[in-house]
Amino acid sequence: SVPDLAQFVALNRMFHLRLVEMANSRWRNQMVSELRKVMNLSNNNTVLPKISRVQQSIREHHNLMEALLAKDANDALGQMKIHFASELNSILPGGLMPTR
Repeated sequence: SVPDLAQFVALNRMFHLRLVEMANSRWRNQMVSELRKVMNLSNNNTVLPKISRVQQSIREHHNLMEALLAKDANDALGQMKIHFASELNSILPGGLMPTR
């Protein structure tokens, strides 16, 4: 089914903010805040992501939550790296990083 993109963007933002809160790191909070500013400035044309990226992002979030619930820090870190690389590749021309 086709996700509601506006709803995805809102839930996605809440998901990421909650992860940052859970990390309880002032440095990380600042870093994420600055990254969001840069992404919002450079991504005005792609605020609502492509359907394929939304579906991929949902799978990545699911994989991350599974690792967190299993209390598998190494897997959680790996899932976060995959998600971060996938997002960078989706917004930067020609991609940037390997996702696996």
